[in-house]
Amino acid sequence: MAIWTIAKTTVGEAMRKKVLNVCLIVALAMIVLSLSFTQLGFRQDMTVVKALGLFVIMLAGFIISVLMSISLIPTEIERRTIYTILSKPVSRVEFLLGKYLGGIITLFINIALMGTVFIVTVAIKAKLTAVQIGSIHGMQVGEEVIKPQLFDPSLALGVVLIYLQFVVLAAVVILFSTFLTPTVNFFASSAFYVIGSAANVWRTMYMNEKATVFVKGFYWFISTFVANFDRYSVQNKLIHPEEVASMPAYVAAILAYSILYCILTMLVAVLCFYRKEV
Repeated sequence: MAIWTIAKTTVGEAMRKKVLNVCLIVALAMIVLSLSFTQLGFRQDMTVVKALGLFVIMLAGFIISVLMSISLIPTEIERRTIYTILSKPVSRVEFLLGKYLGGIITLFINIALMGTVFIVTVAIKAKLTAVQIGSIHGMQVGEEVIKPQLFDPSLALGVVLIYLQFVVLAAVVILFSTFLTPTVNFFASSAFYVIGSAANVWRTMYMNEKATVFVKGFYWFISTFVANFDRYSVQNKLIHPEEVASMPAYVAAILAYSILYCILTMLVAVLCFYRKEV
């Protein structure tokens, strides 16, 4: 009960932050403006709209998850409200998990809203194109060409995978917030995300037989302990699904990886938070 109460309070506070709201509004505007792509031909236009929409959601999700998560714990310490909360029958574990739960719920609300607007935008784009094609080749031809694009389940899946990516990142940011200042945390978390997004590069460097033991050990450490955000690079895999042998297996592997990484990260965060003097 304490975890859920803290989570609800966290969601309310996060949804009132102007910076996050501005980021959300700008992202929604960019998604809607993607309707203006009309110069490349139907298939190319649809590919651009999908790729741009997923990219905007991913970029906005990154900004929201980092800016929100870095302040979840430090804000409570600065306001000294953490002392009031912990003086009640609320353990540090419950406080930390409540904050994390509130953070990922807020993230879900924002990404779900962007995802809904994105999917509707793609459907509108497809319908408008159907009218244009129909006026030239006949309505039946237009409907046959566009019908598969009106609702593409893979787009919803792409939004879900983006959300999972930032659920993992939020856990890492909260871990960092237990021993770093917000400013340092911002740069550390951003670097963590960039490094994790190039996970396949580090793995390739680790497998290089010509590398020294020290270099191999360094790249092994990065590829093992830094979250592999490259797994969540869904644009190419969803827009060109032939690149994935089995999409259900691919998604199941990502889900299992996300859950395990979040659990381990939050366990370390709890240990660090217990050692923190507040």
